[in-house]
Amino acid sequence: MLNMKKIVLSLILVLATGISMAQSQFVATLVHNGEVSTYYGFNAFVDAYTAADNGDIITLSSGTFRSTKISKGLTVRGAGFVDDSESQTNSTVVTGNFSINLADSLRLSFEGILFNDVVSLTNLSNSQFLKCYFNYLSNVSSSKAINNTFYHCYIKDPDLFGENSFISCVVRFRNSSQSCSYTFDNCILLAGSSGSPVYYSTCRNCIFIQRSGYYFNSSSLSPSSGGLAFNCISNYISGYSYIFSAQTNNTNQMVSVPISSIFKTYDGEGMPLEERFELTDSAAAVFLGSDGTQVGIYGGPFPFSPTPSYPRITKFEVSNKTDSEGKLRMKLEVKSGN
Repeated sequence: MLNMKKIVLSLILVLATGISMAQSQFVATLVHNGEVSTYYGFNAFVDAYTAADNGDIITLSSGTFRSTKISKGLTVRGAGFVDDSESQTNSTVVTGNFSINLADSLRLSFEGILFNDVVSLTNLSNSQFLKCYFNYLSNVSSSKAINNTFYHCYIKDPDLFGENSFISCVVRFRNSSQSCSYTFDNCILLAGSSGSPVYYSTCRNCIFIQRSGYYFNSSSLSPSSGGLAFNCISNYISGYSYIFSAQTNNTNQMVSVPISSIFKTYDGEGMPLEERFELTDSAAAVFLGSDGTQVGIYGGPFPFSPTPSYPRITKFEVSNKTDSEGKLRMKLEVKSGN
């Protein structure tokens, strides 16, 4: 990981080209052996990737970029998957079907990117995705995606064949094909179909959300099916099975209050990109996980935030003329991540 000085230097070099982030220009920078290259336009990510080697860092500005197939071990950073009015930073979007196929020895890291089409994992292990949005996450037949970790992500329809971990994520399930060895810690799990499954998965300090026609398959969340739950809660729906009925521990609970009493703004409908799934003050004080913090994405050791963890330029001014020494003065404001 680059230190703060190198990150800021890379961003300054981007600005020195006269390209303004605030003007929504599409910019990608590539850092290779301390050298910084800059690419522009809709194909900037593709161009930067083509020039990159294993271990390089690509940084994408706000804007929409064409996707590319990934077979190199890289770090790719965006401006975030949501628009941030406070810092006046828009999201980074990668559009088009996106596939990843890495040799077992390579690692990949993505942060702060919204993927608005299918992301397919053919071969990927021991890699991480931070603060990303996935419209559909899957892997192709006979593929291998194991030991990958997802932090602070919004994920629709994960369909991975392997052991993967999800920490402080919002996840919507699709159908019965999702029967993998997942681990969920401090996540919000949304039923996306009738009988959404959680086979072979371990859920800790999570919130299950169900509604009429969209509920979890209670038989999949049982020790006989490899499904375990600890310190989790779920809203109760009349006429549907008690999803924790097969669990042998007594740490889980069903609650009969409406969803609007659990969350400040979420009403149980869908998975809105702008929704932050914050608990009401009363719910946060009552529904506690094994560590004494609230269940869901704001509890545990890694409370959720959509803001990327690295510094981002939020304001800059460049003089329109040089000074007496022939230098161009620049005023730069950098906001550190969380």
